[in-house]
Amino acid sequence: MAGAKAAGAAAAGYGGAITVATSVGVASTGTAISTLSGAAATNAMLAWFGGGAIAAGGGGMALGAAVLGGITVLPCSPQKSQLT
Repeated sequence: MAGAKAAGAAAAGYGGAITVATSVGVASTGTAISTLSGAAATNAMLAWFGGGAIAAGGGGMALGAAVLGGITVLPCSPQKSQLT
């Protein structure tokens, strides 16, 4: 049961994060992420999570992928009560 709850929380966290990024995020070109599609939208969203494009002083897509991965994994991490 706890595994299903953790998986649901991870999915909700990921989905919510994607929704926020596409709703309010802006690509380094100044274009709203919500108006992009395909690879351009994915790349812009990952860069947004990474603090912006590397050329603009952010962490870029690699950092964005790590951040998004953390948002997904953290709800699945065992609670202290589950470890003892």
